[in-house]
Amino acid sequence: MNNQIPGYSAVYDNRGYSSVCSDCGQSAIQQTQQPQQTLQQQSQMQQQIPSIQQTLPSLQSTVPSQSQQTQNQLTAPITDLTMPMPVTTESMQYMNGFLRTQIGKRVRVQFLIGTNSFLDKMGKLIGVGANYILLQEAMSDDILVCDFFTIKFVSIYK
Repeated sequence: MNNQIPGYSAVYDNRGYSSVCSDCGQSAIQQTQQPQQTLQQQSQMQQQIPSIQQTLPSLQSTVPSQSQQTQNQLTAPITDLTMPMPVTTESMQYMNGFLRTQIGKRVRVQFLIGTNSFLDKMGKLIGVGANYILLQEAMSDDILVCDFFTIKFVSIYK
């Protein structure tokens, strides 16, 4: 059987693993030993605790409380810096958001077909989706659904 190493406890299932290195004979798992505190060190720590507790209230008074921070946030003016608007596909930074503000106007939309041919469509802009626009063609009541990703230019008439 294996010789027992004092202070060593192997945690493994017994599948042929050895807890001792076959080359050098040292334990494969080294245990770290923490030095024990002396009674003198413990008493010094206990003496420091009351002084730390006395300085704690003065430190707490300099740090604003959670309710003070919430109140300051509520009274701060709402600007782009304090509460920025989330950027989504409906926001004005995207063409979808801008075209939604132009619904009802006459437009000319130029589409890039292939690599070098343009196709123009004219009509009244009646809707903007996530990946399409809706045009009511001039001189008819027909509705044209246009792919948003082939749009290159949009002319808006007043």
